[in-house]
Amino acid sequence: MSLFDRLAGRYAPRPKDRELALARARSFIRRAPVLYAILVANSILLALTQSAAPALLRYGVPCLLIMACLMRLGMWWSKRHRDLTGAQAATLLTSTTYVAISLSVAFSARALALFPHGDAFQQAHVVFYMAITSICCLFCLSYLQAAAALSAMGVLVPFFGFFAFSGNPVLVVLAINLVLITPALLVVVAGNSRDFAAPVAARSETVRQQDQAQSLLRKTSGWRISIA
Repeated sequence: MSLFDRLAGRYAPRPKDRELALARARSFIRRAPVLYAILVANSILLALTQSAAPALLRYGVPCLLIMACLMRLGMWWSKRHRDLTGAQAATLLTSTTYVAISLSVAFSARALALFPHGDAFQQAHVVFYMAITSICCLFCLSYLQAAAALSAMGVLVPFFGFFAFSGNPVLVVLAINLVLITPALLVVVAGNSRDFAAPVAARSETVRQQDQAQSLLRKTSGWRISIA
């Protein structure tokens, strides 16, 4: 099993994790509009400044990506009043992990393709767009640790690979800077995820103990009736 599959499998519907999957899904339903609004708004603003880029890169590709974002947002938003099972929640979260890495790579590839077509200010906007969008999305996914990590890697790897070997010392330093910042942010995200999971696990354990106590009480009552 690959590292990607192990990370995505973090949301597999194991019985003890179903309550946690439900809690994460309910939380993400509230965060999804913010996540996709950031992606859509920043991508539109980036297109507005890239006047020298080909129309396909400036308008065509982002339109397709924005449509994909709106479809995912519609899917999540339609679940807000539905009673999901643990297995359904786990399936949705697993699909979100795959979508997160796919969209991060796609948006990064489009941004890097724009870079050679701009002047210094337009290129600076591309760098800013990739960094700030990645950080914002990372925190929107803070309770979905695997999705957040894969999404960050989907931006960090192409960003570093492109700018670290650009020959421009400023861009090289920016690439190194993002490499240093991203692990620190992932540590914060991991802490947020643990803090979110702890009370959910405590509630689940309380419910389990209450069920065991009631089951034992019913058995005890049955024995007393038999003896009588």
